[in-house]
Amino acid sequence: MLGDLLYELYKTVDLFKYGSLLYEQEAPEGEKWSQSLYEEKAEYLGSEILDKYIVNGEFLKDKLLSDIETAKKIGQSKKAYNEALKSYLEYLAETLQTSIPCKVKGTHGIILCMRSGELKDFTAKNIEAWSFSLNTSDEKSCVT
Repeated sequence: MLGDLLYELYKTVDLFKYGSLLYEQEAPEGEKWSQSLYEEKAEYLGSEILDKYIVNGEFLKDKLLSDIETAKKIGQSKKAYNEALKSYLEYLAETLQTSIPCKVKGTHGIILCMRSGELKDFTAKNIEAWSFSLNTSDEKSCVT
């Protein structure tokens, strides 16, 4: 979300440097906002973000553009990580030595639907690293 937030800031930040003048009168370029629009945008962007890119009434455009590029790279890295994690979980599900049906739930884990006796007898490689939880939304008891 940081990339989206920074891009939204990029589209409007040059006007935010005028502060309350933007709704009390109008910006030197002639643009005027309602006070509610100004406050809504300011709350959405947050004072931490605004203070980082507007210093002494000056918009630090180059810093913002650099941070937008960094956020894009982070987003691409996170997407690649999630794809790799999902592939790993699919591989792990395929290698389980069990007759219990299982499916991968995105990057959240593997779902195994079993009865209590099956859970008691269930084993898997590195099972000590697994975590289990009860899923009460299904008619059967399922663990992930």
